Amino acid sequence: MTSLQRKLGETISISSKFLSSNDDNRREGGFIMKMRTFIQFTTGLTLILILLTACGGGGIETNFTLNNDGFDIQSSEPKFFAEETFTSELFLVTDMRIRLEAVRGDIEIEGQDDADSVTVIAQKWVGSDSLKDAEMHLNGLEILVTEEMEEILIQTSQPEDTQDRRYIVDYHIILPSNLEIEVTLINGDIGVQDVQNSVVIDAVNGDVFLSNTAASAIVSLSNGSINSNMVLPLDGEIRMYTDNGNIDLGIPTSTSAVFAASVVNGVISDSNLEFDDAVQTSESLTGTLGNGEGMIDLGTVNGNISVVGLN
Repeated sequence: MTSLQRKLGETISISSKFLSSNDDNRREGGFIMKMRTFIQFTTGLTLILILLTACGGGGIETNFTLNNDGFDIQSSEPKFFAEETFTSELFLVTDMRIRLEAVRGDIEIEGQDDADSVTVIAQKWVGSDSLKDAEMHLNGLEILVTEEMEEILIQTSQPEDTQDRRYIVDYHIILPSNLEIEVTLINGDIGVQDVQNSVVIDAVNGDVFLSNTAASAIVSLSNGSINSNMVLPLDGEIRMYTDNGNIDLGIPTSTSAVFAASVVNGVISDSNLEFDDAVQTSESLTGTLGNGEGMIDLGTVNGNISVVGLN
């Protein structure tokens, strides 16, 4: 046991809940929920038009199966969930990187200028076809917190063979705004706000939201969209890539960076920004913002890219 682990103050509270297959009432994280609601509102009319067009052409055909973490996305929702809350406060001696490795669930990371510790609140859920079975397997879903040389590592530990159970951990992490952040996740949404150091996100299925972030960022997704409002530091970089999803980036009009964006199936749009040496085709946009001190590189295979200058 490390010195940091000995400092962990853990508070465990256990409750069990029944959820019908059509009523998974897990509480959404506030920041992620607000961002998702905003995006759904602004894109609602577009989706309606798409649906009407598709229906006129003979209906919509879906075939969406992903098994990256051993879960069948098309399987029915478990009828029963057992719940457990894990809370730890990690007191920092020096600035460290925070690395989170998660499997399924939503993640919210909130930076605070006056924070001198890292607070981890993890809501653990196990879903099964009976309440007794779900409760019995809560112990198989663990939150591991370890201190390494220059980082704090937070991990979700769960059985490799899920046996048709659903294991979920929703994280809410509050930390000093100047810490580096690295997140990996298989299924779920990620929200990061009010941070001032580099953010690295590698995810498979889910959306990413970055708000009020003054830092470099590298975001890589397989299936999901990226919605961000950022300030790029001098000599910083923003790299955002997704295979299937949109990229929406808001940056100050004073941003200085070499800019490049590319799509395979989609549209690139920009507004309220002045590019020098701009070259635009149906699949790409390149140019220079300001003095070109930083770098912005955006790319999606199936989706649109929108970049907006903020005053």
